[in-house]
Amino acid sequence: MRKRPPSVARTGAAPRRVQRRLWPWLPVAVLFLVPVFWLQRHMPSLWPILNVEVRGEFQHLRVARLRGLVEQHLRGNMLAANLEEVSAALLSEAWVETVTVRRLWPNRLQVELREQRPVVRWGEEGFLNARGELFPARGNAETARLPLLRGPPDATRVVLSHYLALRKGFAATGLYLENLELSTRGAWVAGLRGGARIYLGQTEQLARRVRRLLRYAVTLSAERKALLRRVDLRYDGGLAALHAAPEHSLDMRSVGGIAGEDAVGEIP
Repeated sequence: MRKRPPSVARTGAAPRRVQRRLWPWLPVAVLFLVPVFWLQRHMPSLWPILNVEVRGEFQHLRVARLRGLVEQHLRGNMLAANLEEVSAALLSEAWVETVTVRRLWPNRLQVELREQRPVVRWGEEGFLNARGELFPARGNAETARLPLLRGPPDATRVVLSHYLALRKGFAATGLYLENLELSTRGAWVAGLRGGARIYLGQTEQLARRVRRLLRYAVTLSAERKALLRRVDLRYDGGLAALHAAPEHSLDMRSVGGIAGEDAVGEIP
């Protein structure tokens, strides 16, 4: 009869020997651990939570309020505390982006938070972070100076990405983008520093019309740009620009049959 190689025999025998040695200790382990877990859950005086450490860099959140929320949702000792409940309570705060709660034995909880960083305002509903995610927080005088974007509820990322791309191109020609709006029909309207409105039309022609606007902008002096009030690019091959006169009245010149507007023909 053919015998198994010695190495194979040893491989199968070793786990069985370990199991035979451990089995007698299993009842002892159960008898020891069950009372320990019961005491920890039903006697808060064992391993009490003596300190809650809140970590993070905050501009809008207040550590005292955060610590109060943690303590409000803590029940029991170190083992019985429901850390998921604590995390959920903290995430209900609008300015909280992420939360990590850890047990630091024997008697401390460490709460690490990341505060939302607003990039722009989103209508009257709140702010967008750098990923285009909306969070409905209350602002202050500082956040009131952020650019204002508007659009359909499911278009936050699209509007933010267009704003960031347009802002860079506009600034290169001395136009400073402060507002951007996407209508439910897919039409874009930009707002410049100083209040000028730029009507860009549908998304399909957006890139071509922006190039037309920037080519027009480089022909204007800084003074003329400061007087700009409206630019309409919803034409097949040109644009119409309205400027205010230096004495703060509208320049009512008639050029190309459009009263008060500079009619600019097709730009190569």
